[in-house]
Amino acid sequence: MANMDDDVFTNIVNSHSDSVRQMAENAYQNSTRVSRQEYDKKKAKCNSNFKYKALSTILAVALAAGVTIGGIKTVKNFNNSTEIMQVLGNTVTGNKIFTGGYDSNNNREWYLDTKEIAEDVLNQNKQFDIDTRIYGCYVALDEFNKDIHMQRIYDDMKDIVTANPEKYDESEKYACSFDSFQDYISSKGLTIEEFLSQMKSIVSKYADESITQKDISSMLNELNGDSGRGGSR
Repeated sequence: MANMDDDVFTNIVNSHSDSVRQMAENAYQNSTRVSRQEYDKKKAKCNSNFKYKALSTILAVALAAGVTIGGIKTVKNFNNSTEIMQVLGNTVTGNKIFTGGYDSNNNREWYLDTKEIAEDVLNQNKQFDIDTRIYGCYVALDEFNKDIHMQRIYDDMKDIVTANPEKYDESEKYACSFDSFQDYISSKGLTIEEFLSQMKSIVSKYADESITQKDISSMLNELNGDSGRGGSR
């Protein structure tokens, strides 16, 4: 089963029959089989009214399995979080350039336009705070040279903000003020694993339609040590 959060799937099918388990898995698999779309760089913001393409099917399966309303809410939030990460990850996937060649293992050769990625992280999806945008970029990077690519992107972000400080708010300038991506993470008093864990929770908050700006700001301030540089939604 590809890319499905274990806790979410457990909420749907735990303690139920094999047939219900298979129904839930099939519904999820079908919901994720969508054609790849080009990233529209002219669009400054993603559509905040996320489309839940197979949500009705998943919920029908959940109800058949006897899942509570709370469990259904978990499924809905998971779907929202996944779509948010896809939107944020477009800063990377939309700037992955395939050269037309193939390596010795017959894999397509590619490179990342790190400056374009940096521009998009800074200037796209502004309804999300800068930490969440950086997180979405990092997660979307391939594991191959992940940290090297992130450092190059971070360097480009710093150069862009330094050259055009009037275009960016205080949270964006602060996030891009460090010597390295690792220093940016360390400034929060976190390891990379802790940063990723906290950001996953923040994305989940964004996905919750009932969440308030105050709730988001509180989590961002906690992430940034109550520095007040948490950014805005």
